[in-house]
Amino acid sequence: MLVAGSIAGCAGSDPWREPAARLLARPTTADLARLRELSNDPDRDVRALALRTLAGLSAADPEALALERLQDPDAFVRAAAVRLLGERRAVAQLERVADRLRRDPDPVTRQRAAEALAAIGGGPAIEGLVRGLDDPLATVRAACVGALRVLRSAEAAAALARVLREDGSWEVRAEAAAALGSTGDPAVAADLESALADENEFVRAAALSAARELRRALERGPRVPPARASGAGD
Repeated sequence: MLVAGSIAGCAGSDPWREPAARLLARPTTADLARLRELSNDPDRDVRALALRTLAGLSAADPEALALERLQDPDAFVRAAAVRLLGERRAVAQLERVADRLRRDPDPVTRQRAAEALAAIGGGPAIEGLVRGLDDPLATVRAACVGALRVLRSAEAAAALARVLREDGSWEVRAEAAAALGSTGDPAVAADLESALADENEFVRAAALSAARELRRALERGPRVPPARASGAGD
């Protein structure tokens, strides 16, 4: 089994590893105490697996554990914690997820934070993602643009238009064009038209496709925005 193999692979001579693998593969509520011990295991893979396993047990409090693991010294575990908070649409923890996007030294964790904010949704999530558009790494900026595209937020149109004009990465600019097309905001038509003169052919193609998407959306009329999370546990 994959879970067992993951732990067995880092087993060494530790006699706890084989029972731990079975525990993580087939947990029960009665295993909560041991699982919580494993969430502090010296091995980062075990800590991350314990977190994911606890998330599937109704008697556990995975959000509380995820908050603890946001401070984990290993980026792999922090990324797992951020992802879990997004999957659970943990609105009450939105600011902490946004803080990981702003401050985490690991780019993958920052990308997972952007994805989590898209899953949580709402105005504060959009604000956090807009701040992330200034990340020094193009991969993280692209993740933020992609998350804003998921949210289809006209509130972020001005920031996305700036990215489309100024970002040094053509991949990020192309993603920004697609995100603008998904907003349904007629005001972005001029930005997409300007992008048809971009130096990169892929950006130009993305802008053309986005302009067509925007035109179809405007012809259909106003859309009903997707429901947003309104509180923890919703």
